[in-house]
Amino acid sequence: MALALITLLSAYLPVLILKKLANFSIFDGFFFVMSPFVFIILLNNLFFYKIGFYKIESDIVYLHALAVAVFGLGSLLVDMRRQMIKVQPVLMQYETPDLRLSWLYTIVIGAIAIVFLDIVMRVQAHGLANVLATAQGTEQGSIAAHLTLLLNPLSVLLFDYYCEKKNKACLFLWAIALVCVFATFIKYHIISAVLTLAIYIIIRRPSLVKKVIIVAGIGIVLFFVLNYAIGFNVRDIEVETSFYLKHLWKYLAGGTTNITNLEQYIAGYKIELSFWDWLLAILKSF
Repeated sequence: MALALITLLSAYLPVLILKKLANFSIFDGFFFVMSPFVFIILLNNLFFYKIGFYKIESDIVYLHALAVAVFGLGSLLVDMRRQMIKVQPVLMQYETPDLRLSWLYTIVIGAIAIVFLDIVMRVQAHGLANVLATAQGTEQGSIAAHLTLLLNPLSVLLFDYYCEKKNKACLFLWAIALVCVFATFIKYHIISAVLTLAIYIIIRRPSLVKKVIIVAGIGIVLFFVLNYAIGFNVRDIEVETSFYLKHLWKYLAGGTTNITNLEQYIAGYKIELSFWDWLLAILKSF
């Protein structure tokens, strides 16, 4: 197992080091796609398996190491090609759109009002406890549900305006938009809002990467715990503190940690395939 983890790091770290030495951007597709898998595997097999989670088996770790190496090599080749033909990253040239703030305010306030009204109507119709139990603060498929998703990019735009123009009204509306997204009590909505903003800031303002990672990490944990804690409090349910840690890790890393059980899953459906045969079949399907 130790050799598998070393192999994973040996595939991951050299790519970042080479990008840094060549003055390429570290914060690109390779970083944002592969880094979560690397950190999840390391944290799970070094720490979280001790509190009851499955260890990710060596074969799976080697498979991830191969994916990291191939993705990293492709990323380096693209970076070198881009440098040769003098292509500049589009987002680095991006400037805050010259939109009338009145239009932005109107759209954001309208979206917040509709989402808030939908939440209030659902609470009145079904009761707060039932809404929290189903984790559906807005009616699925409704206009409010779509506007909740729209608030994610709008909140990024508001925050960018605040950074560029120091407009406190934008900061206030950004905070209200996040509260409104959280009030739907759909965990991935608020988590995706935090991650979207974090990724955007990391790309646009690399000097803030350390602060952004810390604040985003704290924000995700805080919103996740509050989501459960408020629901438990309303329904008079008591849980141990360890519940939050275990469920947070299951939520963030469940897909990766449970891939080890894929063979048992396939066997349960009586498919005569090993994991590697299944993987080969997937590749051939393209």
